[in-house]
Amino acid sequence: MLVRTGTTPAVTLALTREAQADRWQTRIQVGGGTAHGNLEMKAGENGTMHLSGQLAPREVEVASALESCKRRSPIAGKASGQTVLSAHGKSVDALMRSLHTQTRFVFNSATLLRFDLNQAISTGGKKHQGRTDLQSLTGRMDSQNGLEGTRITVTDMKAQTAKVTVTGKATVYHGHVEASGNLDLLGGAIGVPFSLSGPMDTPKVSVPPGFLAGAALGTAVLPGIGTVIGARIGGALDKIFHQGAKPDVPTKKSGIHH
Repeated sequence: MLVRTGTTPAVTLALTREAQADRWQTRIQVGGGTAHGNLEMKAGENGTMHLSGQLAPREVEVASALESCKRRSPIAGKASGQTVLSAHGKSVDALMRSLHTQTRFVFNSATLLRFDLNQAISTGGKKHQGRTDLQSLTGRMDSQNGLEGTRITVTDMKAQTAKVTVTGKATVYHGHVEASGNLDLLGGAIGVPFSLSGPMDTPKVSVPPGFLAGAALGTAVLPGIGTVIGARIGGALDKIFHQGAKPDVPTKKSGIHH
């Protein structure tokens, strides 16, 4: 039994060995939820140990769980899912340094703690400080420990708010984020590609200029639905101009950065 003190709620790990096998039933209490499963150890060549296991996170409050590991979470909310883990090394420290996890996760509701998606959309990325309430968030998270820290990669991500659906991927490493994806507005009536990069607290947002120009024109001519029509036209023109460029003339898709 392991207990991590100084966190609320407490983080506990209980391992129960199955007879004489190198296999343990695993019961974890973290972030007000659980992550029960099993672990198995196998001996390899030259004294190397190989650890593998499966866990089933249930209703784990992510911000609280990461705070217990001295990490700052960009998301608050309770997650459930399935985790597969593996590690190898000649000592417990080596096992922890090589730990690799793959998790399919589901949030029934969540909050982006330091990014206001609606404000980012309405200002073309100029302003995005704040919070965003999400109706749901799903995806796959891959974490890899190493000597330089932990690299986290999220793929197959899908987040939904009342007005927007976001799909994409992201990588977080050393406090920086690199992300790209698509914003689907009004039930998919318009799709806007985007990229996001920089420090977790102050990332820069970039979208193709044709979409912003078209949206601005549409708003000026016909507010509301004009924004959607204008953005679609702007996006189409952006594609036509780039696809129609002559092969011997170098072209570069540039984004608008703020």
